[in-house]
Amino acid sequence: MSRRIIIRSLPTTELNRFVEVEVYYDAGGRSFLSGEFNKRGYYLAVQPVKREGNCKSMVAFSGTKTLIEEVTRFSARKLQEAALQATQLPVYQNLLNHVLAKNTLKLADGTLGAMATTDAAE
Repeated sequence: MSRRIIIRSLPTTELNRFVEVEVYYDAGGRSFLSGEFNKRGYYLAVQPVKREGNCKSMVAFSGTKTLIEEVTRFSARKLQEAALQATQLPVYQNLLNHVLAKNTLKLADGTLGAMATTDAAE
């Protein structure tokens, strides 16, 4: 089982650009990129990506994440539960708005992030 679940892929007004929303498990420890200490648990992350064919690219530090549940070990069931509840969390809208503003992006359908319904499975 993957330890990442993409729960939304929201199209933007720019060609081939999407904002991906995912929930993932991080085992914790020091991040070699930022130097910060990450807690062990489930995170909600929002990241702009560009897709061309089968390739997906992203710019470093263009997205953001937040810890939504601290845990002592990985559980596939808990990951699924966190993914199902993630878009209902108040922090979801804050993260999405932050990433849209930081990268000067607008969603293609013009809706607010919390109202967008394009799922990655579609």
